[in-house]
Formats: sequence, structure tokens, C-alpha cells
Amino acid sequence: MILGDPTVADRFWPKVVKTDHCWLWVGARSTTGYGNFYVKNGTKRGVFISAHRVAWQMENGPVPAGDGGETMVLRHRCDNRGCVRPEHLRLGTQKENQREMVRKRRNCPQGIRTNSVVQEPVEQENRRQLLDLRHATHYHRTRPLKYHSLRERLEPYMPQPDQNGCWIWTRAKNRAGYGLVNAGGSKLVHRISWQVFRGSIPEGLFVCHRCDRPSCWNPEHLFLGAAADNTRDAVEKNRITPTRARGERSGAARLTEAEVRQIRGRTESCVRLAAEYGVGESAIWAARSGKTWRHVR
Repeated sequence: MILGDPTVADRFWPKVVKTDHCWLWVGARSTTGYGNFYVKNGTKRGVFISAHRVAWQMENGPVPAGDGGETMVLRHRCDNRGCVRPEHLRLGTQKENQREMVRKRRNCPQGIRTNSVVQEPVEQENRRQLLDLRHATHYHRTRPLKYHSLRERLEPYMPQPDQNGCWIWTRAKNRAGYGLVNAGGSKLVHRISWQVFRGSIPEGLFVCHRCDRPSCWNPEHLFLGAAADNTRDAVEKNRITPTRARGERSGAARLTEAEVRQIRGRTESCVRLAAEYGVGESAIWAARSGKTWRHVR
């Protein structure tokens, strides 16, 4: 029981997708990319704590304090902030966590100067000395990144395949039904999926769907094609009507090519032929004079 809340396990695990490597949190996240989980602690409002800390406590008990009462943090062995697998977590101090972040070049914490060769923290006696060295040393001030890669951006939303094997995007979509994801701006999720799982997209090519489902982003259901290939595929699968359809292929056609040939071979008035074929007099006149059905000989 975490912080006196007996409902934690029942609410927590449905929000976790277990892969062969990481256990991915698909619930709410903080601005730094870590999972957020609401826990009742006996107060009216309750508290939000990091999802990976909840997973650790359910597996190992409360997070112990360090020497001298120092607060201990949980560090990710997998470098995936959305992972809540207890085996991927280890205890450490805040200083050890920052040193590891710098060594792995994930980001450089504010107030830490890094050596461009060794990539280890350089301790300063005080902040004034650090500021004095700003113009003479390699000094960074960067805020932590939400996500380290496009793959990490997509992993929290990895769904279970449906009966057709599709990964259906259930978040933001455009008017055409294609999924949208914020990856340095609003991007089509199936194109991002291709880049993550398949590689770069050559200039001028489209990412097309074999399954004909715009919201699917399963890379196995995607293929590359030119604009003409994409249009041809859509026409063959009756997703769109061919442009400039002529004759009987046009949805507005009231006559057939055989009837147009008959009309052109007859001498009755337009009024009589219109009544016989069930169209307007102007349609008979246009077909007979060649203004319409020009391709019919």
C-alpha cells in the first residue's frame, strides 16, 4: 500500500504497457517526460508522485534515505524516462544522477560546467567563480529535454494491435483522420513512425497505407511511394474518385455510351428523345451535337 492508498495497484498497472525491454507508462506525464500518478495520502487533495517511484515502492518498499538524511533519487538504467520497470531503476544521490546525466550527454544541469573532452562535472567553490569563468570556459545553460528521441516520443502511445494488426492512433488527428504528434511541431504520426522504425523518407516520396486506415501507424502497414503511386493506390481501392472522370465513369452521368450512339443515329426531336430516355432536352441536344460525350464515336 503506497502512502496509505489501497487502490494503487488496480489503478497503476492498466496504464503500463510491458514490452520485452521497458515497461512504458502511458498515463499522464510531467513536463520533463516522467510519468505522473495520483495517490491518496489521507488529505482531501492527495498528491502526484512520479510513476517510476510508485513502481519501485510496490516492488521494494519505501525509498530509503541516504547518509545524513539525504534524499535518494531513482535513476533509470535504460535512460527512458517513461519506463517504470523496477529492474531498470537504481538508487542514487542527486549528485550521482547529475554526473550520470552529464556523462551520457543527456543534458547539462544548470550550474554545472562540463569539460568538452572528459564530459565530467567540474566543481566550483561558489557561483561567483563559475560566473567569472563564463567567458573563458565551455559553460552550458540548457533546460532538460522532454524526450531524447522520436522513438521515446512514440513509445508511451504504443497500443495493442487490433484484429487487423493496426496500431490505431487515438490522440490528435487532422480532418482526414491522420494522426498528429508534436515532434518539433505538429507532424503526421505515420511519417514519424516510418522514420523511427524504417529510416529516413527520401525527398518527394509519400508514406502510404497498405491497410487503408489513415490513423494506423504500424510500420508493417506502410510503404513509400510517389504522389502518382499514392493517388493510383487510392483510386484502385475506391478511396477517392478519379479526377476528370468521363462518360459512364462520372457520377453525374444519366446516359450510357451505347445510348449516346443511338441518340446520334436517330432523327426524332429532342423533346421526344428526352421523354424516352428520361433526361432533359438539353442533355439530348448536348449529346447529339457533341458538346458532351466527345470521346464517344
